[in-house]
Amino acid sequence: MSNYITLNETLKIYYPEGFHIMDENERRNLSSLGDGPVECLSDPERHVVISTGWKSVGRLLGMMFGAKAAAKSAEGQVRRAMKVYNYRRNGFFTREVGGEKAEGYSYEYDAQGVHMYGETCVVKHGKEFYYLHLYSRIASKDENLEMWDGMLASAVWN
Repeated sequence: MSNYITLNETLKIYYPEGFHIMDENERRNLSSLGDGPVECLSDPERHVVISTGWKSVGRLLGMMFGAKAAAKSAEGQVRRAMKVYNYRRNGFFTREVGGEKAEGYSYEYDAQGVHMYGETCVVKHGKEFYYLHLYSRIASKDENLEMWDGMLASAVWN
């Protein structure tokens, strides 16, 4: 994997062949993007989209809240926003992103008659929270999760 995106000049995420960085027009179709800086990847052949973003928090908030609280908050926001898509939470989990602990959750939903799988990981690094999202068709979930696991494991912090 020689292609990569860099988030906030801090987190480098490598992605496999077949992906492209989504332009503004493509990103506009994603309803769940927040208002902060984002990078989005798409692989139409794999039927998968990856969106990433980060948010800086003040020192006091950074000391009070960790990735687990941020993941739970994000899940609540996504649950409310995706209620019309028959959102179903699968549960919370802990994993690593580039060797750092990440908290996350997974869910399923229906979009335009297609059964979908979503997953979000939140990593706290310094004063920033990094949000990493995967959206995949259920039909290709297993192969896309294997690829996603590889991407998260190979991430590098500068």
